[in-house]
Amino acid sequence: QCKFILAGVSILLSLVVGINIGVIVYNRKSKSSTIEIQAYKILENNPLIDGHNDLAILIRENFQNKTNDLDLYNMAQYHLVEYTPSPTDITRLRQRQVGGQ
Repeated sequence: QCKFILAGVSILLSLVVGINIGVIVYNRKSKSSTIEIQAYKILENNPLIDGHNDLAILIRENFQNKTNDLDLYNMAQYHLVEYTPSPTDITRLRQRQVGGQ
C-alpha cells in the first residue's frame, strides 16, 4: 500500500511540475509579444528622433541637394547602396517608427 501512495505522489508531483513549466513557457512567449506591442504604442505617442542623419548625407552626395524630382519614399530605386552604402529611406524609417532625423 505504501508503494501505491508513493507512486500517486510521484505522479501528482510530475503533473504539477509539468503544468508549471508549461505556464512559465506560455507566459514568456506572451510577455515578449506584449513588450513589443508596448514598445510600438510608446513609439506611436513619443516619436524617436535619430540624431545620425544618413538620408541627408545621401541626398547631398548623390543628388547635390536637388530634391524636386527625388522620390523619398522609394530610395531603393536609385541603387545608392552601390555608391553610398546606407540603409536609410523614408519607408523604413516609418516602419520602424522613427519620428525624425
